[in-house]
Amino acid sequence: LAAVDAATGLATSWDPQCRGEVHALAVRGTALYVGGTFYALGRQERHSLGAVDLTTGLATDWIPGVSAIRAMVIVGQTLYLGGEFQQLDGQPRRDLGAFDLTTGQVNGWNPSADGVVRTLVSAKDRIYVGGDFTQVGGQPRARLACVDAVTGKVTDWKPAADGPVVALAVGAREIYVGGAFV
Repeated sequence: LAAVDAATGLATSWDPQCRGEVHALAVRGTALYVGGTFYALGRQERHSLGAVDLTTGLATDWIPGVSAIRAMVIVGQTLYLGGEFQQLDGQPRRDLGAFDLTTGQVNGWNPSADGVVRTLVSAKDRIYVGGDFTQVGGQPRARLACVDAVTGKVTDWKPAADGPVVALAVGAREIYVGGAFV
């Protein structure tokens, strides 16, 4: 985990000393939220999810309990997560879940996927999800799904991919999808 100067392309002196792999990043205010499969972050023990100060690189006081984060997106005060996990801070959440960044606690958003979630993107009041799953929220969804950002209910949007979806982007009227599919 490093910072690169946008003008020069050179690494800065910022060094949060992450030990392990980083798969997802999101910025809110003065914090960088980091997800992956690491065991230390910002000179502190942190497992797979944590936050570091953008100036110092030191870990914040937030110590969430989770494993194997693959994707994240922040919308307002909510950090949405996707990955390979069964719990967030001891609460049942299968591969999808969210934290309230004001309180640092797991919120009620619980759509549940039956396989790895590899990418998330937000558009208005929706969270688009891509990965290796075949169901989200108990509904058949072949590696692509759209979930209400507030209720966690799966929407009627039902495209299908015949292989893993690993990247999503929002256009003016489209959702762009990348992965290993035909």
